[in-house]
Amino acid sequence: MTTKSFLSFLKILLLSASVLGGCSTGLGVKTKTTADPIVYGQFPTKPIWVFEAQDQVVNTPVIQDDRVFIRGEMDVYSLSAQDGTLLWKANYPVEPNVDFPQMAISDILLVPGGRSSVVSYSSEDGAVLWADHWLHSIGQSPAISITFLDDIVYVARPGATITAYEQKNGNILWQDHVLARSYLFMYNNEDSVFIAARHIFKSYDGVSGKQLFEKDFGEYIGPILIDKDILYIEKGIDQVKLVAIRLPSYTTIWETTLPGYSNFRTNTLTSYNHILLASGEALIALDKNTGELLWEKSHDEIGDAGRPIVLDSRVYVRNESGTLWSLDLDTGKYLGKVILRGNRGVDCLCEDGPAIYKDLLIVPYGDNRVFAYRP
Repeated sequence: MTTKSFLSFLKILLLSASVLGGCSTGLGVKTKTTADPIVYGQFPTKPIWVFEAQDQVVNTPVIQDDRVFIRGEMDVYSLSAQDGTLLWKANYPVEPNVDFPQMAISDILLVPGGRSSVVSYSSEDGAVLWADHWLHSIGQSPAISITFLDDIVYVARPGATITAYEQKNGNILWQDHVLARSYLFMYNNEDSVFIAARHIFKSYDGVSGKQLFEKDFGEYIGPILIDKDILYIEKGIDQVKLVAIRLPSYTTIWETTLPGYSNFRTNTLTSYNHILLASGEALIALDKNTGELLWEKSHDEIGDAGRPIVLDSRVYVRNESGTLWSLDLDTGKYLGKVILRGNRGVDCLCEDGPAIYKDLLIVPYGDNRVFAYRP
């Protein structure tokens, strides 16, 4: 897409963002389900509400206050988290047969429009606030990583830059180059931004962009996670280790080897009472303080694990084939599962797991529907 055509498309965007309310007939409204997911074990059989989008839902929902934001192949939707009522719907520029990087929300809703653009929407009414577009070279990883710090949004893309934008208007505050053809893992704490790109780790002052720290680990690193003043870094490919490092001194607290585990298909690191590591090979729970392995679910047990979330001491994790598992956080004991649609029908690597609103589990089915359950 040329810059000229992209700007022309943005004009259409500005006119097409619409505010919709209430319930009406047709797609894009709250509907009754015609084919409920299949439920086993300790999981509710009836959803609280069901929303049907106009196109296939391709991302994990994001939550802000009492609103749920979902992303289809062509549209972005804002829903009432309480009953699934549509609040607004807006179009965004899309490129065919690409990945759909996860959208993110703070004061704005930021949606990657494929491999080469980001579009910022008002979370209140879906109006387009600003957008940025760049050239995407063949062979580069399509991964885009997004994080927020105060009134700044940071977007990292392979083969180009980490860019700090003002949230309100998209003005670029600072940039730095990152390694080409590498998956990016970015995180922030209260004043700094951290990024892992292949074997290089960097940290920056979030406002000025001044580089604070850089280390070449000499081997593949990522994902990364920051929990309070502890930085967790996974490193290695054939022999994978997880390292806990204290900030800002960068002193190692512990390092543990994950035997028989490869980093080739790692998805996420998340932190609750324990560290949860999810990948195409296993779902692993580690003690935060010592790195001790608490429990593990192999690929044979749960399949390719997506990003896990925790609600009331239960872990919910969706696999690639469309099963949403419920496990005990402390023991990994199986509690229940829901059979969803596994084949997304789009050519992408999507993160489309569940999200949490208060005591509700917001679950994309795998087609154009989103279900809300109260476990």
